[in-house]
Amino acid sequence: MDRLENALVEHALAGEKLVCLVRITDAERGPLLNWIRGKRRPAGDLTSPFPSATSTALIRANHLSDPASLGNEELEDGAAAFFTAVRSFMDRVEVPLTDLKASANDGYEQIFAVKRVYRQTFDAIWLPAGKNFAVLAADLPPGVPSGFASYSQTYLASQLRKALGRPVVLENLWPAIHGLFKSEEGRLVDHGFVNNEHAVKNHTARRGGRSLRDDEYDKAGAEKVGDDLLTYKTAVAWDIGEGDAERSQPEVLLPGTSRSLKNNKLEHFIARNCINSRDLAFVISKIAAYL
Repeated sequence: MDRLENALVEHALAGEKLVCLVRITDAERGPLLNWIRGKRRPAGDLTSPFPSATSTALIRANHLSDPASLGNEELEDGAAAFFTAVRSFMDRVEVPLTDLKASANDGYEQIFAVKRVYRQTFDAIWLPAGKNFAVLAADLPPGVPSGFASYSQTYLASQLRKALGRPVVLENLWPAIHGLFKSEEGRLVDHGFVNNEHAVKNHTARRGGRSLRDDEYDKAGAEKVGDDLLTYKTAVAWDIGEGDAERSQPEVLLPGTSRSLKNNKLEHFIARNCINSRDLAFVISKIAAYL
């Protein structure tokens, strides 16, 4: 595998993903790795171009097809079984008034149309090296609506259930929300909380800006509220690599909502800006420290 192809495979796992963790035992690890390495990639419109995406025309033509196996890949960290499918969503797009007949746009400032958009997804069941988790990583491209990855996650969970021969229980990541917020890890770039006056707040840092932990407004508010601050969402970014080494800025979002405070449950996180499996493994290690 040449360098470019290897980079594309790594990105197929570690790009913008909605990620769930499933705890496995030492006894399950070997059979699961064998199952992953036994996956094969049949020829087809969606499968043959991997690790590249197929053409827009073929994506549309295959929008009713079932998810397909892309075989297995040995990664910089661990091994993964890859799958592909076509997912769609409805998007609202503006129609330029100049595209309409002169008589058709009288009195309108803006005209919108609803368009069905198709995306080819690359999803994976990944077994990182030395960790007691199986990882379900579903594509979550920028700009898609919430819930886009739900079908992929359901399919991945069903495949893992077959491989393990038992029910799949997703790890509750809720403790990591408060844990990462209170830690000194990385840059705090997003923070959702309920304050001591029961007001729901959300603070987001500017892209590339300093950590919210260093923001004077946030620091003053946190000191005043103290332990009465109820955190339900946290996003942290890291800068990895120095000098001539490959550099990356992986980011994790633990996207709880204020309603989640009733049951303290969150079963997924969103990984952004990961270049490869090592970046994603790094992010998981930071979350797992609080589980």
